[in-house]
Amino acid sequence: MSSGLSLGEYTALIEDEIFDFETGIKVVEKRGEIMQNYLPKGNGKMSAIMGMSEKDLEEVVDKVTEGFVAIANYNTKGQVVISGEEEAVLKAGELAKENG
Repeated sequence: MSSGLSLGEYTALIEDEIFDFETGIKVVEKRGEIMQNYLPKGNGKMSAIMGMSEKDLEEVVDKVTEGFVAIANYNTKGQVVISGEEEAVLKAGELAKENG
């Protein structure tokens, strides 16, 4: 049994023969279309924050009051991804830098 993160999940499904490569390509293409069309073009952003505790980053995200930003993924200890509207993600990134 295989596992993966984000696009790696599809690689794992192909490796475990849940579906074939061609089906995997179609599924990943549809995923991309859905993600692209979720927000108005140019408005979405993601950022990996490294070296900050999850608790501290949660507090930083809560301080952003204009726009939308949220924790999107806990990648590994010390690396958490935030995502949302571009200006809110940038503001959270600035606050994260200011807070170590």
